[in-house]
Amino acid sequence: MQPTSSPAARRAAAAALATLLLGAGAAAQAPAAFQMPAVACAAAPQQPAGLLQEPADQAAEDTRTRERKRLLHLARGKVLRAKSRWRDDRWEYRDGRTWRALPPDAVVRAGDERDVLAEATRLGRAAGDEPAARVALAQWMIGEGLYAEALEELDRVLRADPDAEDALRLLRTDPPPLALPAVHAPGAETAVDAEDLLRFAAGAPPCARELAVQSLGEHAGMDLLVRLEEELGSHSVRRRDFAALALRRLYPGEALRCLLDRAVLDGSDDVRAGASLALRDAEDAELVVPLVRAMSSSHPKVRSHSIQALGNMGYAAAVEPLITHLASLPTSAQSSSWRPPAANIFVGRQTAYVQDYDVEVAQGATIADPQINTLSEGSVLDVRVYSVRAESIAVESRQVRGALAQLTGADPGSSTKAWLEWWETHREEWAMDRFLPPEPEVDATTTRVDSGS
Repeated sequence: MQPTSSPAARRAAAAALATLLLGAGAAAQAPAAFQMPAVACAAAPQQPAGLLQEPADQAAEDTRTRERKRLLHLARGKVLRAKSRWRDDRWEYRDGRTWRALPPDAVVRAGDERDVLAEATRLGRAAGDEPAARVALAQWMIGEGLYAEALEELDRVLRADPDAEDALRLLRTDPPPLALPAVHAPGAETAVDAEDLLRFAAGAPPCARELAVQSLGEHAGMDLLVRLEEELGSHSVRRRDFAALALRRLYPGEALRCLLDRAVLDGSDDVRAGASLALRDAEDAELVVPLVRAMSSSHPKVRSHSIQALGNMGYAAAVEPLITHLASLPTSAQSSSWRPPAANIFVGRQTAYVQDYDVEVAQGATIADPQINTLSEGSVLDVRVYSVRAESIAVESRQVRGALAQLTGADPGSSTKAWLEWWETHREEWAMDRFLPPEPEVDATTTRVDSGS
């Protein structure tokens, strides 16, 4: 017979889960709602190790001997999820077509997979869409051995917020088991070989990517930094995206030139966003300067990507340059009442023909003077010409206003005029020189060089 937790211990675990999912204020009202079903874990009084206890009744004995998909909690802390049965005072699990027996004291408790999944569904409905509650649910799933389901919950949280602290902390302290390609440590004349792990992480979901970054972190060094910089130039979008994430997690403040290039010039939205977040985590407000210069580019896409990067980086020093750029855009192209010029165009052909003759008599001779006319056929179209420059300015203006809202949290309106009025009121609060380090003092003392005779 397998030793199991006492009813008091199960009630304490249920109360703890309720506290995690619903908060301390609601925990006093919810323990019963979050109690695990009695069938999921077979209960038994606490007893010295090695003692066997007879089943309460024959029905319980029959339940254990049936072949079912169970979650077997092992004494070493892992959970075996497999079809299992109780035979000869020990648990057996099915490995392919073979039944393998576990030592008598190897299993701490066993839960019916169907019942645990039903409980997970109920807890998921109670957790709602609150990220902290979903992370707490994933932690409970890891404890119950629902590793795949826990990874799905954490992936859901990290897709919504790649920097969700609760999810990242859980992955650092109690991650679900996940087989990752090995990173080969460098030898005397070789660098870190992480090709298999980089290839795996490039197409992996968020949780696997974070665990791959942790695995890379165990071999952090200058050779790995150089390799990640090379990955930023890869032809694969996914590999560039993962390289930006790894640089952000492992080397904040490094490879800034490469990240600036990717934040503005990369063709992938995901790579540009990842590079911008890495620049944000560098915590260097002076990084806004090259992006402010890029806003004066003659290429609309470079200007657009620079504006987006400034918004994602989150530096308050970018507010004043963005306002200045917004004010410099032609207001006629930004206005919603602006209309492109219109004209008419004729598409057709003209045919010349002799319409008549003028007969003249001179010196006894008759002369026929032909009268030439033209026949026109075709269509007259009403044409409106759109200026590519005017359309890009309207989009660019909208992007600048979005970046300003992202940086300041303000919402004065959806027009340039409203934002300029807001700036007049908050100019001193968001002045650029308040957020940049002071310029180094220059020694005004001049040195006179006397020429020799």
